[in-house]
Amino acid sequence: MIKKVYVRFIGIGIELLERFIFNRRLARSYKKSFKKNLYSNDKIYIVDVGANRGQSTKFFSKVFSNHKIYCFEANPNIIKKLKDKTKNINRKIFCVALGNESKVTSFNICILDAISTLSNPNLKSSYNIFKSRILRTDVRKLYKKINVKMKLLDSYFQENQIEAMDILKIDVEGFEYQVIVGSKLIISSLKPKVIQVEAHHSDQYQNYNPDIEILLNSYGYKLERKISHAFGEFLDLIFVPSQ
Repeated sequence: MIKKVYVRFIGIGIELLERFIFNRRLARSYKKSFKKNLYSNDKIYIVDVGANRGQSTKFFSKVFSNHKIYCFEANPNIIKKLKDKTKNINRKIFCVALGNESKVTSFNICILDAISTLSNPNLKSSYNIFKSRILRTDVRKLYKKINVKMKLLDSYFQENQIEAMDILKIDVEGFEYQVIVGSKLIISSLKPKVIQVEAHHSDQYQNYNPDIEILLNSYGYKLERKISHAFGEFLDLIFVPSQ
């Protein structure tokens, strides 16, 4: 019980830092990219992949008062929290993992749920060892596996469950490349104005592919800016159409 309270305390601290530092930087970027839309109060459609407890969903709802947000979260243990924290937001929630295949797969739930992942954690990485010390737990006990259903984001577009997409935000703890591979059709068809992707330490996950920029270049997108998080070496990459 004491450990759970401590871990949640760490999580709240991270959320507050992100809200007051990173979110302000990110808001400036979006207000610049959507200046005309904000002026005319156009509805902005957002796909939030890796919604967790609704941190990004709440952020987008404040930046864009006229919005519709599609939330995708793989962790079934926090779906109720996601629903509760976003109940006053125009959103639709899908409890499913997104990737480059349709199958049942292993999902690694971290004791700090915001960093749960489909990727295989590298428990020998200096970052994961440091993280285990901060969370006061053995690095081998950071994660536990469960089975979840994985689908392609493209399949939701093909099933007419996503009508438009102005922003695609992806934060899935090292599995971003695979999500983008499974989103080629929806990106090429709906042509979002911004694709926001979180970048990670290269040694944090065993199957991490850092070539996100090359992949999105092939989809017709270019890297416009990098936005630093409130702590660590994490960055969010902001991509826009090349033309």
